[in-house]
Amino acid sequence: MKIYSLAFCAVLICLSFLSANAISQETIYYRYVNEKGVNVISSRIPSRYVQRGYDIVTYDGRLLERVPPEASPEEKARMLKEREEQQRLQVWDKELRRRYSHPDDIEAAKQRKLAQNRNAIGIVERNIEKIDDEINRYQSLAAADEREGRDVSEETLTAIKQLQREREIEFMEREKTLEENQSIVNKYNRDIERFKIIRPETAVAKP
Repeated sequence: MKIYSLAFCAVLICLSFLSANAISQETIYYRYVNEKGVNVISSRIPSRYVQRGYDIVTYDGRLLERVPPEASPEEKARMLKEREEQQRLQVWDKELRRRYSHPDDIEAAKQRKLAQNRNAIGIVERNIEKIDDEINRYQSLAAADEREGRDVSEETLTAIKQLQREREIEFMEREKTLEENQSIVNKYNRDIERFKIIRPETAVAKP
């Protein structure tokens, strides 16, 4: 009976050892570099080292996971800028694919927009011509009054000032439209170049 009892105890001890060993193998550890530049493996990692990055390892040093260092404010700003740029490009690309099938389509759209702008400029220039004619007419009336020794009427002076203000507004509108002309060219040219990137097979002219 004693022999059986000793054997049973030996089995229990062996099982306990194996169980403890299995548990120790499943336990994870943290490997990090301390302030002295020394690699440390521990079951805990001080919070001040977390942002520097660390490894999660097994009891025998086998790597399970590598946690990279926390990004610096500059790096975070750079990554945010890159993410925003990617989102902008995605929206742009989606719109180009939806609206066009070939760069020539974009060129045609550009020419239509420029034609509309030229029409707008033409209307403004005709308005300026009409205003100039009116100004000349009132200035002739004022000159006639002065030649005959009369004071120029308030009505004539007020009309001239009003027409000059309208003329300034029309000139500003013309300058704005001319600037838009260049913006249109730049915008559609960028669309064409981008379309050739996302659809390189369309880089050749339509037959």
